Amino acid sequence: MKENKLQESKLPIALFLALNGLDIYLTNSTISLGSRELSPIMNLGHLPLMKVVLSALVVLLLLKSNEIYLLKYVNIGMCVVVVYNTLTLWSWV
Repeated sequence: MKENKLQESKLPIALFLALNGLDIYLTNSTISLGSRELSPIMNLGHLPLMKVVLSALVVLLLLKSNEIYLLKYVNIGMCVVVVYNTLTLWSWV
């Protein structure tokens, strides 16, 4: 049963990691053009490393607590972030 749940969660986890990768890329692109990071946590420095660590931590915590179904809601939020970052990048270009 546990293996089946992990199997079902592979797509949401992959989507979450891909969206975070896009977020890193788009954020770094807009920062290089003169924009700034809005998240105070990410302003501490080493944005890509912090983003990867926090993303992995979210996935691990959700898996450990058997709340991986919540990832679909987190993915919706990440889609909003990626769209926002895309629009921000377009406004700087």
